[in-house]
Amino acid sequence: IHDKNFVHSIYQKVLMWKYIFTTAIMLLGQHTLKSQTLSDNQVAGTWYVTRWETDNRLLDFEDSLANMNYMVERFRQKNKVSAVSSVDSVRIRLEIRKVMSAAEALRFQLFFNKDKTFTWKGHNSDTTAQYKGTYSLSSNTQEIVLTSLDDRTKSYQTTALKLHAIHPNELVIEIPSEEEGLKQSKFTLKRM
Repeated sequence: IHDKNFVHSIYQKVLMWKYIFTTAIMLLGQHTLKSQTLSDNQVAGTWYVTRWETDNRLLDFEDSLANMNYMVERFRQKNKVSAVSSVDSVRIRLEIRKVMSAAEALRFQLFFNKDKTFTWKGHNSDTTAQYKGTYSLSSNTQEIVLTSLDDRTKSYQTTALKLHAIHPNELVIEIPSEEEGLKQSKFTLKRM
């Protein structure tokens, strides 16, 4: 009888843990689905690029310390040194200023309207880099699909922006490109 009660007790504990585990998985699944459900209200608004990063580049337009730390770490790895000399530090700072000045032209704004239209506007009021069209959220909500009419060719162009993260005031997207130096470019945009 003792062994039978012991086995029954173990069996009940296994069933209890199985129930707890199944419930936890189900709740996690519901949370994940909820967190992946993207609404137009989350996307609608004015967004401005504050950061651009690739596998070998980081340009943060709001955090100069992040740029410096990134460049110093790359220098240390490339030159296999543990410290950076003051001469090299000055050289790195000058390079960052030069790169950031040139990169300012890469910044853009995205306007997502509630009526599913968008405007992609270049740096400041550069009207040469402006695209208008409609947007949609892909069924799996991992992409924002932009469609616009090319004035020169009179054909529609579609671009799918891979969505890495969305928060109330921050959007992280990847713009598809096969161009060297732009592959897997992630842009962080802040809501204006």
